[in-house]
This record gives sequence, structure tokens and C-alpha cells, in this order.
Amino acid sequence: QTQFKTHDFGVELNKVVHALRAKGGCGLLADRHHMSEFCARHPETALGTGFAAVYGVKLKTVSRTYLLRCDPRKGETNFCLYAYETPLLEHCVEQLARQRPAPTGTRSREEAR
Repeated sequence: QTQFKTHDFGVELNKVVHALRAKGGCGLLADRHHMSEFCARHPETALGTGFAAVYGVKLKTVSRTYLLRCDPRKGETNFCLYAYETPLLEHCVEQLARQRPAPTGTRSREEAR
């Protein structure tokens, strides 16, 4: 949405991407080799899609949350970076949590009280 495409957002996005590319840092986006190494060192980031080894990382700045989807396999789109205004993302997550029924065999939040 154009209302969020501000100069400040562009500056911050560039800083985030450059930090992810820097081999001196985590180097996650430096190249596919570094991405594969990072994912292997952090199996807890696996998204469990059921058909591919896809990983997810959350990065937070003061006002935004970035969600990075990584797929280190050759021939695939290796990453997608999504940016959200943190208060809006948190609001949406809360709304979804209220709407989602409790899994079968578990108690709802109200029943647990």
C-alpha cells in the first residue's frame, strides 16, 4: 500500500537487506551457500510445509516486523521478504487468534480459567 511506502521505510528496508547480505554478519542473503549453512545451524526455523525445506525468520525494528521466507534449493525462489507495520501485524494476529477455534481435544482460553 502506497501509504506505507515512505522515505523512512525505504531507508530502513535498505539497511535490513544490506545487513542480511553482509558476510561479516549472519550472511543469510549473501548467497545460497550461506543461506543453506544458516538453515542447517537453525533447524528450529523450518516452517514445516510438508513438501520442501523452507525456513522462516522474523526480524524486528523499532516500528516494523520483517518476515523472511528462505528456500536454499537451487532453481527455486530463494527468499521473500515481507514487511509489516508492527502494530498492524500484532492487531491482525490477535484478531485471527480470537477467530480460530481451539484444536480438538483442547480447552478454550475461557474454559482454562
